Amino acid sequence: MVKLSFKTEVIKEDSQSKKVRITLNLKDQRFEISVNFGEYTQYDELMAEIKDLKSNLDGILDLARPLFEEKKEEVDMSPQGLWEKICSMKDQEAVRFFNSLPILKRMELSDYIFSHCNVFSGKGKLFSERYDQENSLLT
Repeated sequence: MVKLSFKTEVIKEDSQSKKVRITLNLKDQRFEISVNFGEYTQYDELMAEIKDLKSNLDGILDLARPLFEEKKEEVDMSPQGLWEKICSMKDQEAVRFFNSLPILKRMELSDYIFSHCNVFSGKGKLFSERYDQENSLLT
């Protein structure tokens, strides 16, 4: 199994210039790889990168959760059933769930939402504001 770790370094080029460098390390029994993940001169840049990384990791957990949960009932994959499921989720979870569906199911669900749901409030509003029709994804 590959071990993932991060190394953080503070680089001072002179008394005025400082950077934070993040290095990503991957290691298993056969190899070790280090990749410079980024160098940041502003706290806001570093914070945005860390927030994005956390969001991606949370997305992995959201996608994996159903695989490990025991469920007796199957998910209703009809547009109405999927929409009801999305409406019960938090916004970021709903976006990840929608984007993880196969493209034909996303297109079918978006047709249902735009023709049967209120797109001015609740999850309908989120959907109408963030739907990218060209890619059939929520951004």
